[in-house]
Amino acid sequence: RSRAQRQMTAEVRKLAKEPHSTLLLNFLMTVLGLTFPPRMPRRGKRILTGASGSARACCVAAAGYVTSSACYLFGMKRYHSAVRPAILTAFLGYAFVVVALLYDVGQPWRLPYPLLVSQGTTSLLFEVGLCVGIYLTVLFIEWSPVGLEWLLGMKDAPCWLVRLRPRMHTIRKAVLCFTIPLTILGVVLSTMHQSSLGALFLIAPSKMHPLWYSPFMPVFFFISSMVAGLSMVIFEGTLSHKALHNKMDETHLREADGVVFG
Repeated sequence: RSRAQRQMTAEVRKLAKEPHSTLLLNFLMTVLGLTFPPRMPRRGKRILTGASGSARACCVAAAGYVTSSACYLFGMKRYHSAVRPAILTAFLGYAFVVVALLYDVGQPWRLPYPLLVSQGTTSLLFEVGLCVGIYLTVLFIEWSPVGLEWLLGMKDAPCWLVRLRPRMHTIRKAVLCFTIPLTILGVVLSTMHQSSLGALFLIAPSKMHPLWYSPFMPVFFFISSMVAGLSMVIFEGTLSHKALHNKMDETHLREADGVVFG
């Protein structure tokens, strides 16, 4: 066996001798990303901690591709009223991920450098960053008909906005015509970067908690993103239905219970 496997076996045996409360605490701290072995360098801790935080945010923001694919690709039209809120949730979630990464990089003006100047095509982080950036653009395009409808429905619109309304109608129709291709592209990009976030943790198995490590982590990350996305749809749908039910149309009110309870 390799050195990493022997080290993990020794740690598992050590954990087996601990009380159940200590095991539960270590497991919860590991899931929350709060514990790493003391031998891990500070840079490695920062990379895995940042990746862990980005993975959680991306999982929560996975509501977009899960709901849109269920409605448009698998024919579950009863969830159509939840598609737009889910896409908005996903767009805001990924936008916050990008803002957090700009802060975590330390030099945000160099963020386009690995994408435009020196492409790290053999790096998992390069693939994750590229997919997240493209998918954020796809989410904005999918959400754009909502913003255009709001601008077209303004009663006291300024003159320049009134002159742009014919172009807005054209852009909205064009985006709606590409709903299926955009949904497929979103599913492909989400599958790639959600699983790659899990594969990122496979690089250093000896630097991870043995209760967390598994060779199937890319699959686990992708499946957990779908579950987290559906949970987010139920959560934000319940809150919006409770707070804004007087501003919703009859379709949304009629389908609200079906979205929450399936």
